Amino acid sequence: MSKMGLPAALAVAALLTGAPGVGWAADDVPKTTGAFVAYCGDHLEACQTKIAVVEIANAMDPAARAAGNCIVPRGVEGAAAAKAIIGWLGGHPELAGGSTRDGIETAIKAIWNCRDEVESGVTSLGSPDRTGAFVAFCAGPAHRSTCADEILTASLRAYIAAKKVPPGPHCTSPNDIETPELTSKVLAWLGRHAEVYGRSTEDGIAAAIDALWPCHAPARGK
Repeated sequence: MSKMGLPAALAVAALLTGAPGVGWAADDVPKTTGAFVAYCGDHLEACQTKIAVVEIANAMDPAARAAGNCIVPRGVEGAAAAKAIIGWLGGHPELAGGSTRDGIETAIKAIWNCRDEVESGVTSLGSPDRTGAFVAFCAGPAHRSTCADEILTASLRAYIAAKKVPPGPHCTSPNDIETPELTSKVLAWLGRHAEVYGRSTEDGIAAAIDALWPCHAPARGK
């Protein structure tokens, strides 16, 4: 299994919206919105990945953020988000001739109006959205892959936030750690720290990564 590696973790950008088909090339989808909508009828995973790529590009581009472009709120599962975006675009044929990226951006803003979070009880990957429930969810092997993806996604979000001005407060996982080790260490830390169980799953994972791999050196003289 390959090592996590950030910024190599940009390869898992599709995890931001729970897209399962990270192997799909985003460039394989049609370039215009009308053709994209038609294509998505039989290629939902590829379209879900394209939406994720648009989201991460906007998240990392200060100009895009300044222009008011949004990402899908936390709490909206990836497949549900993709279906909502594709359905909205299908109902707006006036956008059919525009670029696929412009269409996706317009749909996300129209549907969710740049909300940060939708209270649904789950994350965009389908895990419980509270840390305590997440720890219980990850206790058995059936959800191990989803839990690993959730931890990778939280680290990726921290990486993106670190590129903003001002930078975000959280650390990312080390570049040379492999996914199974990362997952095991984060879950073990969470299992010992019930005080974070009431936090969001993303905040709980961030607390674990901050504690395990501190990245913010203390100020001199303290």
